This record gives sequence, C-alpha cells and structure tokens, in this order.
Amino acid sequence: MDIKEINWLGLLTLVLAGFGAYIAWRQWKTAAYRVKLDLFDRRYRIYEEVRKLLKIAYPSGRIELVNIEALQSQTVEAKFLFGDDVQTYLKEIYDHARNLEFLHFEEKTNEKWRSEMTWAGAQLEESGERFKRYLNFNKIVEKSLCILY
Repeated sequence: MDIKEINWLGLLTLVLAGFGAYIAWRQWKTAAYRVKLDLFDRRYRIYEEVRKLLKIAYPSGRIELVNIEALQSQTVEAKFLFGDDVQTYLKEIYDHARNLEFLHFEEKTNEKWRSEMTWAGAQLEESGERFKRYLNFNKIVEKSLCILY
C-alpha cells in the first residue's frame, strides 16, 4: 500500500468515533450541571420556607404553632442539603419562632417580645447571607452556559 493511498473508510470511522466521544462528553457534562441545578432548586425551596416564616413573624409578631410545624416539615431534608452552619441557623430560627409564639400571648410591651421581634426583623436580611454560600447561582449558570457554546 502506497502512502498516497488513504483508507477513507478507516478515516471516516475514526472521525465518527471522535464525534461520538465528543457528544458523550457533552451529555455527561450536561447531566453533571443538571444535578447542580436540581440541588440549587431544592436548597432554594428551603430558603423560601425560612423567608416565609420570617415574613409572618416580623411585621405582626404573631406566629402560630402551625407555621413553625410547617417550616419544620418543609425543611426536614435540609440536613442532607446544607452544612452544619445552616442546620444550626435553622434550629436558631425554630427556637426564636417558638419564643415569639409563646410571647405573643403576653403583653407586647414585654422586653423579651421586642427583642425577639428585633431578631426576626434582622433575619430577613441575615437569612440571605446565611444561605448565600449554598445558593450562588452565578457559578452554576456560568459553567453550564459555557457548555452550550
């Protein structure tokens, strides 16, 4: 066989195999980013539940046990999705919410009640900072968008 003779069928097979490998790699990367997006969605849902309770607590100071139990049931999976820092923060929120629920029946000029209200109001902004590390969507979007090009 002469050097000038090219095995076109072999070359075509090699090109198609390379193209198939490239497609498989892209599918693998897309699946990996899909997992990250799903994780983001699940984490964000828990963050929204926390915000919902804080919004009930802050303007009125009236939290009912039903609201606290709803948050607990909606955030059960948080231990699998977040680190210890968020777990501790959620416990802190539960404790303060229970205090507000109990103190609501007392005089609203009570110092403890005002202290809990101040804490709840501050958490509307603080909660974003506490969850920010886990909800940095920009990193996920930048990496997943570059795969489309």
